[in-house]
Amino acid sequence: MKRLRKICMTAAAVLVMAAALMLAGCGSQSGAMQISQFVPDEGQKDMYDLAVSGLDESIVMKFDAGTGVKDMAVGYEVYEKGKKVRDDVPQFGLTAEKDSPMKGYLGLWFMGGEGRISTSGAAVSSVTLDAPWKEYEDKDGYSWGSSGGGGDIVKGEKTYIYGHYVMKDDSDMEIVDPVSVMSDKDMLKQYEKAYMFYVIFK
Repeated sequence: MKRLRKICMTAAAVLVMAAALMLAGCGSQSGAMQISQFVPDEGQKDMYDLAVSGLDESIVMKFDAGTGVKDMAVGYEVYEKGKKVRDDVPQFGLTAEKDSPMKGYLGLWFMGGEGRISTSGAAVSSVTLDAPWKEYEDKDGYSWGSSGGGGDIVKGEKTYIYGHYVMKDDSDMEIVDPVSVMSDKDMLKQYEKAYMFYVIFK
């Protein structure tokens, strides 16, 4: 069963990136310096839904940092009741090809305690990892949820793109976008654990 899940995840990952490549449009060479959640239009929705079907949690981000940056890294931090308990853990990095703008799509998806990070566009790569919240997947008495973020790209600074939140004995937990959570540490304290994924361009 575990092997089948891995095969399904890999197939879904390939579909997401293939869909992103097919849906990609033109952008400026200088770059919009933005990363945001990709929202398919009506004509793209069926393809997108097919690509992410069967995944517990997934998010596809569209980014354009132009030619001003060449390296992108994705990592995450872990917070417990608002206190950082695990420093930045880089999970993934890539470098744009020579003379190519750093733009394209970034996919994060998690299923059954396993995860995958992939990109398509000027630079294409992927990595698999254990979902950091795997310990809570089968525990009774915990609720969880996730949300996507994004925003302006500032060279050398983190932009929070995904938050996964865990609470104990609370089925009515508040799900807030990661950018808002990280700008208000009191909000962060409400979660038993918070796993905050970020992207940084250099």
